[in-house]
Amino acid sequence: MSCEKSISKQVNEFNKMIMDLENINVHINNEDKPLLLLCLVSKTRDHFKETLLYARDVVSLKEVQLTL
Repeated sequence: MSCEKSISKQVNEFNKMIMDLENINVHINNEDKPLLLLCLVSKTRDHFKETLLYARDVVSLKEVQLTL
């Protein structure tokens, strides 16, 4: 995802990709979704990603989306 896009646009694109995959019967585990979203967030947010990942044992997709 482009660094020039806002976080909300990046999250919306991610949600659309997840729905598109589910529509073609590709299942992604709930534990993997927050990690995938964090990987897709622009490089300018690396400090945020590290803080969110290393501060917790488990991170939910909703938590990542709300924090972004």
